[in-house]
Amino acid sequence: MGRELRQRRKEMGLSQEVVGRLMGKAQPQIAALEAGKVDPRLGGVVQLARTLGLELMLVPVQRVPAVRLLLGQRLKEDRDRLVGVRHEGEEDLDG
Repeated sequence: MGRELRQRRKEMGLSQEVVGRLMGKAQPQIAALEAGKVDPRLGGVVQLARTLGLELMLVPVQRVPAVRLLLGQRLKEDRDRLVGVRHEGEEDLDG
């Protein structure tokens, strides 16, 4: 989980110091969490996730493949949008 939180923080262009400040935590606490060196309380994980624009959810085990598929498709669409690939049904914002 720390790896995913670190990736999201970097995608948002935030330093550990800034995230820590937003959460009222010290930078070393954020670093330790991202590195998996601490076993954080659930409330701290929820707070960090929300600071990074994420939401924690409990997903039934049998639904995990479908959720991963949906998330993977969304990530592909987001990446494509960044490089200018349009998908069916999308409007051309330039004109």
